[in-house]
Amino acid sequence: MRASFIHIADTHLGYEQYGVRERFNDFSRAFWDIMAEAAHRPVDFVVIAGDLFNKRAIDAQTLIHAIEGLKKLKDKGIPVIAIEGNHDRSYYRDGTSWLQFLSYQGFLILLHPVMRDGAPVLAHWQPDTMLGSHVDLLGGRLRVYGLPWQGAATNRSMEGLANALEASRAQEETEGIEYRLLMMHTGLEGIVPRIQGLPSMSQFQPLRSWVDYLALGHVHKPYEFDGWMYNPGSTETCGAEEAAWEDRGYYFVEIDTGEPERVVDPNKPARYHRATHLVSKRRPFVRHELRVDGLNEPDALYARLEDYCRREGPEHREGYLRPLVQIHLVGTLNFDAG
Repeated sequence: MRASFIHIADTHLGYEQYGVRERFNDFSRAFWDIMAEAAHRPVDFVVIAGDLFNKRAIDAQTLIHAIEGLKKLKDKGIPVIAIEGNHDRSYYRDGTSWLQFLSYQGFLILLHPVMRDGAPVLAHWQPDTMLGSHVDLLGGRLRVYGLPWQGAATNRSMEGLANALEASRAQEETEGIEYRLLMMHTGLEGIVPRIQGLPSMSQFQPLRSWVDYLALGHVHKPYEFDGWMYNPGSTETCGAEEAAWEDRGYYFVEIDTGEPERVVDPNKPARYHRATHLVSKRRPFVRHELRVDGLNEPDALYARLEDYCRREGPEHREGYLRPLVQIHLVGTLNFDAG
């Protein structure tokens, strides 16, 4: 079986960063570009590993922008499979999220397993209830599992999921499943030290035997491990910290179960995919430290800032988008308190 897909996460549509409307458009533009590429290639499917939206209560324009991107794939018959991230969930346990609305409208398949005793129940996704842990694609030869944001219950849910996958393996083989992808909205501890409470690598390992590709979201810094764990990073810059992670974007993945890509270590399983990490198109984010020592009035500060902009501006005039500049004032201002 040969197939291809795109893996994205953390698009955060609707984020009007710094209260600037153009930044709202930037987040949508990055999403549209990737959806257009998926439709152009075309790929067999797309997975969104959580946080399609920046907040639970979105406005009409955000919904319109989401539909505009997803419609490119719907028109081509390319399925989109998604899970909810911590930013996507409805406010109330029995409420309806906007991702559920998009699923109801046929723009995506939202995987949402029933949880029992802290573990997901493995069951095919049903369009009438919009519940289920997995969906089968490519004539039933490829299975996509999804575990949405679990918060403090993540470790327990992962343990239960690993046990459930082990118990179902014989049935999967009987059904002719050749490749298994699992989406989760969580991250690996230590990638970004300030983000606490994430699972360790040892807690992920029980899933390794039962999953060919682990598609993660949540942490905005990209990383991958061992040829099976992949996190693409955010598609736009949600905060100044992310500007240093220039390789954020998405994965284009090619699957070939007939000719596995052998890894160097013979004790490890063969890899049935090749994942290429691609950088998303986004507005450049520039950080500048502006020295303010000896400045006695606001006009002097403005003049120094204007001088910086005039000096550095020409370098960015031919770029895809003009940069967003974050100014960090360094030193001691001598403004008259009066």
